[in-house]
Amino acid sequence: MSWLLGLWLWLASLVYAVSVSVFWAVAGILMGGLGVIPVAAIITLFRRDWATFGALAGDALVVIALRWLGLWIVNKPVARDNEEFTNHLDLSDLEEENVSSSGVQTSTDDISTKRKAAQQDFDRAMRELEVVIQAQQKPEDM
Repeated sequence: MSWLLGLWLWLASLVYAVSVSVFWAVAGILMGGLGVIPVAAIITLFRRDWATFGALAGDALVVIALRWLGLWIVNKPVARDNEEFTNHLDLSDLEEENVSSSGVQTSTDDISTKRKAAQQDFDRAMRELEVVIQAQQKPEDM
């Protein structure tokens, strides 16, 4: 999405710059291509074309925000080991509120039981996964 909006921003800036001054449009292109956007923004300021300047600045901010969001999502830490995975099974938020999702009062013993059951389910799933992996590796060893 940010690439399409970035392309639109670049093309709109190029068209605006060419419509006002071919010299400055070519100068913006010669500045590595990205110079078209600041050249168009400066031209809008000199011409006092506030609506176009606002549109260019707003589009540029949206492009930057979308690209930052994409980088943040890609670089977000991923749970890779058992300890990080079991933290997702943690029911500490229920302990703090001492209320279940249905709104019924829950005792600390119930929460401990749920935590133990979740840990046992996780441990069982990990053992089953190890068995499957070992079964797949045996034919390769023969």
